Amino acid sequence: MEQRVSLTPDARQAIEAGVQLCHRARLAIFTPEHLLAGALAVLGEGGAPGLPSPGTIEATLEMVHGTSDDPPADEVSFSPGARTVLDSLAVVLTRVGRDSLGARDLALGTIVSGEVTPMFFSALDTTKERLLAALAGGGPA
Repeated sequence: MEQRVSLTPDARQAIEAGVQLCHRARLAIFTPEHLLAGALAVLGEGGAPGLPSPGTIEATLEMVHGTSDDPPADEVSFSPGARTVLDSLAVVLTRVGRDSLGARDLALGTIVSGEVTPMFFSALDTTKERLLAALAGGGPA
């Protein structure tokens, strides 16, 4: 029997924040960078120290993915990379006996997935390692 992994409220907020970032940039594709950006924004709003500011995150997304002059799409589509991250996280969490996925899981899993373009981290003026340390409570990103 297949075990399902549900999203916690903060994970749902993180995905919605990423979707809203797509809408503001008038983009129709939700990428791993949007997934990570949404998770970082929600975690930052929740008081997690050392994470990039929402303005920095949005400017970085614009630098990496650009914006469109087209009207915003009614719906955004998840890219194969974003789907891969979510599917992989669900498998890992199931293996360790967990049945829910939170915003911190989304952020950590997206960072280690290899699906985020390295330019995203450098444009945030950080590295994967520093961002992972900040998410673990070990200092600024």
